[in-house]
This record gives sequence, structure tokens and C-alpha cells, in this order.
Amino acid sequence: MQIYQGNHEKIPQINRGVALGFFDGVHQGHLELLRTLLYHCREKNFKASVFTFPNHPDTLFVEKDQFGGYLCGFDERLNELEMCGLPELHLQDFDQTFASLSAKVFLDTYIKQRLNAKLVVAGSDYRFGQDGLGDAAFLEEWAVANGIETVIVPDVRMAGDKVSSSRVREVLRQGDLELAGRLLGHPYRITGEVVSGRGLGQKIGFPTANMIMPDDRVCPAYGVYATRTSVDGRMYDSITNVGIRPTIEHSSVKPIVETYLYCADLNLYGKTITIEFLSKTRDEKKFRSLLQLTNHISQDLSEVKAWHQSSELICQRASVKGITLNWLPTARFSQSVFSLVFRCPMDRHLTTASLLLIRILTASCRRYPTRPALASALDSLYGAQIDANLEKQGDMQSIVFSAAGLQRWTDGTSPFADVISLLFDLLLDPLVDEHGYFDSQITESERVNLMMEWKTRENDRLKYAYDSCMREICG
Repeated sequence: MQIYQGNHEKIPQINRGVALGFFDGVHQGHLELLRTLLYHCREKNFKASVFTFPNHPDTLFVEKDQFGGYLCGFDERLNELEMCGLPELHLQDFDQTFASLSAKVFLDTYIKQRLNAKLVVAGSDYRFGQDGLGDAAFLEEWAVANGIETVIVPDVRMAGDKVSSSRVREVLRQGDLELAGRLLGHPYRITGEVVSGRGLGQKIGFPTANMIMPDDRVCPAYGVYATRTSVDGRMYDSITNVGIRPTIEHSSVKPIVETYLYCADLNLYGKTITIEFLSKTRDEKKFRSLLQLTNHISQDLSEVKAWHQSSELICQRASVKGITLNWLPTARFSQSVFSLVFRCPMDRHLTTASLLLIRILTASCRRYPTRPALASALDSLYGAQIDANLEKQGDMQSIVFSAAGLQRWTDGTSPFADVISLLFDLLLDPLVDEHGYFDSQITESERVNLMMEWKTRENDRLKYAYDSCMREICG
């Protein structure tokens, strides 16, 4: 994403579609606005752009302690906008000089002249210009007079009310992190450096990573939360307390964020971590003694572990060299499934080759050089399965390898872990000769089988009619 800052940078004079807003949190309402912008820009061949500010306009007009706080950090906001597919961003410092511009001067100077906007997209409640006198109606009237198209995006409503940054802030202050996550489209996150504490958590058996709550961020309601914590690219289930620790502190007014990664033993001092808040367990309270606090923490931990096991929330568990591992935990099934997805542009020849390739790759490996040997190995894992298929998704194709097996067997083994290992054997150690060619007998056998499947499809009247229609429509 190309970022332009202020008026001193020269920008290309091309036709643009421009979205207006601050985009704090990049919530579901913002996402609808951005999707609308990108759609219309693709249709009209405009450059999709956002005009926004690094600092919230409210910070200029209200006292520091009266500002509601940001829903995300500046870098996180830029990253979220880039992840939406936005190619260009224009940043303008919101100072007294800029705030004093009339609505018309702002539109004439920045939107029409500097950005050469041919399309402007804004929310129905967007205000701009001196004293916020510019609104959607003013924008539409100005655009008509200047031959510029406008799209006013209607409110997005969830859980009975409009999705807005102010509503998300209020929901966070009330401690409803599950609703906040739905409004944002992702869990509320706080990133910061782990600082040294008093070491009390270590002494009572719950070593926590301590973080000072950032002054400019929205602080969730004081209490105990089920959370996930990202450390060095990996995500861990955790329990987090936000508050002033009334049982052990007597004068603290600055909230502390204390997180316990109960599934990992890591030295986190000095590291930058990101905490995702998922669900509130209870309010912060003052206990009569340290022993009572310790006992209650044990109860909190049991409740949080149970919540994590039953929540069934998908998350990115790790990222390795740009490859993400998404994890969907559940305790409802004895069998688990692992899928490995490769995505590439759709191409007729590549697709045909891929259909044969995935059959060859799932037929054998060096450890099991024949399909019968491979089938026998899967049977020994109590009915474990390995499959592969090719899916069309718009102009992209996805090649999906999947492995399924029982999590645990009565002898203490994990068929699921073994079948994943077997899948990687098939992909990383295939049966090839010294020149890198697949076994010719297996290749020919799989080619014949694939052709027979196509012939069978042609003999199915319904599938034949469908294929014929698709050839007529798509060529």
C-alpha cells in the first residue's frame, strides 16, 4: 500500500475513488465502506484511495482524559486497511489550520484538486469542515456541481444498533468483549512490551506477563478475561486480568494488564506481545487475603480453560514464512481434520495438470511405494484418511490436501498426529527417481483412472448436461 503524507509529497494525477473517514478499529461498518469503494473503483478503473488522519480529530478539541481512546494503534490501523486490499492511503495531520477549513474549501482543495477524485465514498454520518458543518447532503450537492460521483454507504446494523467506533468503545467499557469482537470483525487487541512486576504471580504459581495499559487505548472493563496471546508469531491460549489489583495494591490508579500463558513456559520480559480479548469471566474484586485471591485465580483458570475448549473460535495459531496456520478448536468430536491449502491463479492447463498431480502425490511415497501399502498404513491408524481435491474460487484455484484421524487411541497413541506426518511424507518425500520424475507405472495408472472418472462423468446425464452448459457459457 502506497502511503502519502501531507501536501509536500507529489502524487500522480490519476482518476481516483476516495473513501473518507478515520477508520478507528476498521470495524464492520468501515469494512462495508471499503468494499463499496473497491468494487466501484474496479468497475470504473479508478485508483482506490483513503483520505484520513494519523490523529483522531477529537484529540484536538477535548481534554486528554476526556478522549474515548483508540480502538487500535496507528500501525495496526494501516495494516488492517492494507489487508482489505487498499492500494493507496493519504494521511493529513489534523491540526488547527486544517480544522479551520470550510467544508467547501476542504473538498475543493484536497478531494478535487489534490486527489483528482472522480468518486467519493463516505458513511451516512460523516462530518467534515469547520465545526463539522459538512455532511452527506452537502457532499452530494458539491459532487453534483463538480461532476463527481458519490456513494453514501448506509449504516451497518448488528445486534439491534448501528456499528460505530463510539459504540465499540462503549461495549468495551462495559466488558462485553464477545459483542465487541463481532462489531470489529476480530477480537479487540492490545499490543505492548512486557515489563517487570513484583513477581507475586510467580510465587503463587501463576507467572504473569505484565503490561501497562496504553494511555491512548480504550481500556476494557476491569476484570478477568479469556484471551489469546501472540508471542514471536505464535498464538497461545491465556487468561488475563485488567485492573488496578486492589488486593495487593493500595495506591495504583494506572490499570495493569496481567496475562498468564497457561499452556507454555516462556520468558517474556522485554518482549512485545499482543493480547486478544475474547470473553469476560468476572469483574475485578478485592479479596480479604492473598490465599483467597490464589484460590479464586485457580477457579478463574478452570473456567477460562473450559471456555477455550468449548468456544470453537477459529484463530491464526502461527505464521511461518508467510504461511498461516489457522486453528479451530473443538471438544465435540473424537476425530480431527488438518487441511493444507495451495492457491494459485486459475489456468486450464495448470488445472488439468494439478488434477493428475494430486492423484499421484496421494498414491505413494518412499515409505509406502504402492497404493495398497499406503492404504494398509492408513487402516493401521484406525481408519485415518488422506484426501486431495481441487476447488475453483473465482479466478483462483485451491488445491486442498486433507488428513483426518482420531485424536487419541486407547493405547495412548495419536493417530491424528501420525496421519499428518504421513501426509507430509507424501508431499515432501514422493516416489521419484534420481532425475526427479515420478514413478512411470504409478503415473500411468493414475492417468488412466482420471480419464475413466471423466468418462463416467460423461455417462451421468445430469453432470453431462451441467458440463455442456458450462462449456457453452464459459468456453
